[in-house]
Amino acid sequence: ALAFLCIVPWGSFPEYDLEFDAVELGVADERDVRILNLITVRRDDAGATMSVNLRAPLIVDVRGQRLHQVILGDSRWSVNAALGAAVHAEVQ
Repeated sequence: ALAFLCIVPWGSFPEYDLEFDAVELGVADERDVRILNLITVRRDDAGATMSVNLRAPLIVDVRGQRLHQVILGDSRWSVNAALGAAVHAEVQ
């Protein structure tokens, strides 16, 4: 089985803001959209670190049962945004 770690971004990144074209993605109603971001876990001798890809969010259309990954042109959002210590403690 294939699995991915994801996060709803606003709990850890309250300033996160994105724009996408719902019509272009075929989303009938924006209220049916959920936003997720992929987490990367890197392990080394010192332990594990986690980062979040804020540049390429997953747009989930729950009614249409489709998922789109979009790449944002906004350079404010990192591909490897570090998760805070509180999040790391919860995961361990």
